[in-house]
Amino acid sequence: MVIVLAVLFRSPADTAVTIVGVILTALWQIGLSGYLGPDGLDKINGITPISIIVPVLLVGLTVDYSLQIVSRRREERDADPSRSTSRAVSTTGAAIGLGALTTALSFLTNLASPLSPIRDFGILAACGIIAGFFIMTSLVPAVRILGDRRRMFRGWPLRTRPVIDSIPGVRRLLVPTVVRCARHPKLTLLAVAVLAGAAVAGGINVNTEFKEDEFLPENSEVVQDIRLARDEVGGLSTTITGVVITDLEDPAAARALVALDDRLRGPGPGSGGSAPSGLEQPIHVVGVGGSTLVSLAAETVPNARAVLTQGSSDDLAELYRQVSEAAPDDFAKVASLADSSGNDVTIIPIQAYFGSDSDARDLYNASGDLWADGAPGNFTVTGAQINPGVTTNAVARSQTTATFITVLTALALLTAYFWRAHRRPLLGVVTVAPIVVVLMLLLGLMWVLGINYNALTALLTSLTIGIGVDYTIHFAHRYLHEREQGAPITEALTTTANSVGGALFGSATTTALGFIVLAFAPLLVVSQLGILIAITGILSMMAAAIILPCLLVLADRRMQSVPG
Repeated sequence: MVIVLAVLFRSPADTAVTIVGVILTALWQIGLSGYLGPDGLDKINGITPISIIVPVLLVGLTVDYSLQIVSRRREERDADPSRSTSRAVSTTGAAIGLGALTTALSFLTNLASPLSPIRDFGILAACGIIAGFFIMTSLVPAVRILGDRRRMFRGWPLRTRPVIDSIPGVRRLLVPTVVRCARHPKLTLLAVAVLAGAAVAGGINVNTEFKEDEFLPENSEVVQDIRLARDEVGGLSTTITGVVITDLEDPAAARALVALDDRLRGPGPGSGGSAPSGLEQPIHVVGVGGSTLVSLAAETVPNARAVLTQGSSDDLAELYRQVSEAAPDDFAKVASLADSSGNDVTIIPIQAYFGSDSDARDLYNASGDLWADGAPGNFTVTGAQINPGVTTNAVARSQTTATFITVLTALALLTAYFWRAHRRPLLGVVTVAPIVVVLMLLLGLMWVLGINYNALTALLTSLTIGIGVDYTIHFAHRYLHEREQGAPITEALTTTANSVGGALFGSATTTALGFIVLAFAPLLVVSQLGILIAITGILSMMAAAIILPCLLVLADRRMQSVPG
């Protein structure tokens, strides 16, 4: 990142002060995580594998704030550093603040996630973004004023070279692209719509299955064993836990427990028992992997099965007392009786065979049907093979909702701002639409690359909006400023591309380089997320340069065609 900033700024002072701002932002975020953690306000659970992404994310987002301010300062070319910096902050500050607020809100939508690490990520990222906004718009400009005054005192010229000219070819590529696309907005948007439609068509097939090896070090022996079992044997045999929550002294519950125990034991090869006629062993279940309350009672108390299937509540209470006295340690391992009626718990170790990653989820979904209809209580399965897949499924559902919430939140905020500040609420839709297209393209890209939708890649929604909305807000804000100053459409687009475009290119580059290092992470899922976020930065910049100008031109034409 230091090298990229040095190339973009061509100024050791601007590079140094930006790096200091990034470091201070990270320190603020770490400090806030301490205050909000278990030893502070206890609002988050401390540092998690997901939260380690936050500092890298802040680098890409907060660097953009500095790039925008520095780029604008160099445009002013005022002899007084205070005046040029003040104008730069005043003209870009609204866009930076609006982008920071929208980004923070998009991260906070992760509070709707069922996973606490994702909720914590949203809180920490939002806090870091707000901290970065204050640092980059206050401390950094103040330090640069002092630095410019020192240069003037020594008789050195001030830096006025545009950021876009720091990398050869960027101006020649970016500005014509913006102008040419805007000259044919409908044709450009049609091509984008076709591409987005194709991406969505493929993205519908993105796999949501949980794969355990994605969350383990790529070269570990465990991962190799899991893959060997899949390839050579066709699956994994493992023990999961069936949990029955009911009033065990209720005769109907006791009969249902016996029927469930029989059903899980057979019939079937390797089941270790046989079930009554008409009962079939559920799919993926090989048999019962150990002692259960039913088997323990049959081993320790004569006629226990008859009591379980025909006894009264008092008979059942006496049976459990006898079993607990005869085998107290074994009884404690399989059952926990409540002090009063209701909410007793008994567990059943189940030997299961999973030929694919979806088998565990299928068994979980079907487990409720194994408990007798009308019997009090319920039955479900849990375990290391069950919980992650179920969690991934829950995350996928919650993130679908969170996506709509995030988009609607950004849309409402930007619409309110543009209506209040410029009487043009349509620009709220205009600035959000390109990011929605980026989301569609990323979905299709996940399908092409074979990347699963899991608990970590589910963060991509808020990350995409958080990264991309900054780009579109800066571009739209500067274009609107030029139009309100009387510049024609083409001139306004050219000026915007020349000024904001360089900063957007630099921000996308730093974001991509910052996250691409995660591609070398030992965990496959972290590596995949790093690649996707790096691509997100590039796609968001392209959306701001290709899609947004077309929408701005169409919005301008619509406004001009409305009388009055």
